[in-house]
Amino acid sequence: MFSRPEDVLEAISDASMASDLGAFDVVPTQKELDAMLFEMSLNVDPSLAVLDSLLPTSSPKQPSLSPVLYDARGWSSYARVTDAILRIFMEDRQIARHNIWSLRHLLMLSLHAQDLIDLPTTSNSIFSIDALQAHNAVQDICSAVQQVTTYLMTSSFTDNEQWRSQTIDGILASKPVISATKLSTLSSFVADMAKSCQDTDSVMETRCLRIVLQHVLPDANKTEGEKWMLLARKLEKTGKWVKKIYERNLTIAFSAMDLYRHCGGYQARHAGYPQTR
Repeated sequence: MFSRPEDVLEAISDASMASDLGAFDVVPTQKELDAMLFEMSLNVDPSLAVLDSLLPTSSPKQPSLSPVLYDARGWSSYARVTDAILRIFMEDRQIARHNIWSLRHLLMLSLHAQDLIDLPTTSNSIFSIDALQAHNAVQDICSAVQQVTTYLMTSSFTDNEQWRSQTIDGILASKPVISATKLSTLSSFVADMAKSCQDTDSVMETRCLRIVLQHVLPDANKTEGEKWMLLARKLEKTGKWVKKIYERNLTIAFSAMDLYRHCGGYQARHAGYPQTR
């Protein structure tokens, strides 16, 4: 029985020479991987708030729907599957482009790996403390996911910048971004991430969204920025963590654009009030 993802991928590579079987053909589907994630508790240790001011200093722990089983290395089955996907993406960027939905799971993998490094005395839903016996392997996950994220968020659609406007328009209208073009693939991914955060208010989900927004907002124009700010304001009274993620990223991304001076006028126009002068 194989344990390490690299062993499984090597066996698949050997088998593919005699068949049309590809490495990505044997990984779980999006629905299956989402179900694996849903069954786990995505708790965040309050101690990590010392390192990240956006994390809660206290939160009730949610039990997993099924017990987490780790292998001899301290890796859960979810960790092994997502690490296999990461290795595939590092070898074949075309597969990565066509399966950008997987980025959500790679970010989950990376965040849990980094949390284990930052808090090595506590296991989490994806890694046990035994995983740190191979510290470099855990650290390599964080570096590799960062590379894949940067590639997918900045290199996939550089020939057409309309996807950012398409994304925020879809989120504000509470409508899915649907199109058969590759342009909308990235828009759909970001919009789905935002909707998931707004629906669940999961701290881990919002941490993933924060990383995504760090690649979306800096290149947005003023009009798009105003719309993102409007979204944050719509969530202001909910007290949700995702609202804090929006506001923090907008503050950083648009601090040099004097965006906040325009936000009041934008909100007034869309609320039916005359713009103040």
